[in-house]
Amino acid sequence: MLNDPFEAVALNGPDSHEAVCLRRYDFHFDDSEKSLERCAENLFRFCAKEGEAWFECWRSLEELVKSQHSPLGSEAKQALMRARAGRINQECIAKSHFLLPAIQQALGADSP
Repeated sequence: MLNDPFEAVALNGPDSHEAVCLRRYDFHFDDSEKSLERCAENLFRFCAKEGEAWFECWRSLEELVKSQHSPLGSEAKQALMRARAGRINQECIAKSHFLLPAIQQALGADSP
């Protein structure tokens, strides 16, 4: 989240570890084409099923802030609430752009 004061890149997203442990997906591979293809197919299935469901579950900003199971920590929740109220921390935005330059590219060169 751009307004988050956290000082590093952190991933919030679906957890592949649990899915692998439950043997729903196999992401192991070797140098063979068949192995790489199977892994890629499993990765695609994981993203399509687990990833889309995860994003659908957390698309509500209200749920991200209020839920005890939210992937956001308390600082990130507070930063999101401040951003929603129009209180943007430009220093945090700049840090996010520095850590993740693709954000700036996606928003366009003239965006803050």
